[in-house]
Amino acid sequence: MKEKKIVGNAKGEGIITGGFLIFGADGEPKCMYKEEPGLPLDVERLLSAVKAVRENAKVSTEADL
Repeated sequence: MKEKKIVGNAKGEGIITGGFLIFGADGEPKCMYKEEPGLPLDVERLLSAVKAVRENAKVSTEADL
C-alpha cells in the first residue's frame, strides 16, 4: 500500500478477494479472474475476454437475421 501510495483501511478480514466473471450472450460464463492481492489486474486478459464475447455476440446476431 505504501509503495503504491494508496491511503485507506486495508485491514479487512483478509479472506474475501475480488475479481471478475464475464458471461456470453448465451448466459454461460466465458472467463473468470480471481484477484491475487498485491498483484496488478491482468488488463490484457480482461480486454481479450470482453472482445471475444463481443465478437461472438455480433456473429450470433448476424447469423440470426
